[in-house]
Amino acid sequence: MINVTDLGILFYGYTEDSAQTIAESVGDLLEKKVHIYGAFGQEESTVQNILDGSMQGFGEGEPKVMMMLGFDSDQIGIVLKRFPEGIPRPIFCGLTEENLYWKISRLTEHLIEEERYWKKEARKKKEEKENTNPPGNEPAGGGGNRGGNHDPEGDSMNPEART
Repeated sequence: MINVTDLGILFYGYTEDSAQTIAESVGDLLEKKVHIYGAFGQEESTVQNILDGSMQGFGEGEPKVMMMLGFDSDQIGIVLKRFPEGIPRPIFCGLTEENLYWKISRLTEHLIEEERYWKKEARKKKEEKENTNPPGNEPAGGGGNRGGNHDPEGDSMNPEART
């Protein structure tokens, strides 16, 4: 297990070369040494087993996961903003007291589900924002038609009215 003052990254779905490239890039950004751990092919091992060094595995696959170990919130923000170009972005997560004891399979399933939820929420929020038009804020041309084509008959959505 890493020392509390060290930084580490647990990878899933990346080759060892890609993991090393990411870790070096992160280390350069933060001016710190970053240890790497691989969990690919170790789906039945716990996160703790991987971090203890008793199990390791790297390989190309999905989902791509990057668990940050020992990072503070500022460091996490830097990594999220400046993730290396040309490398597929992973699902980012941090180590918690709870997920330390999870099997890698449970961790990846949980992260996939969480990602789905947040993408759905973001889509809903975007749609709500697009569909919300407070009174008095209609676009030029009136009617609140986002397409910009004013339809005084109100038939633009009626297929029979279109010719």
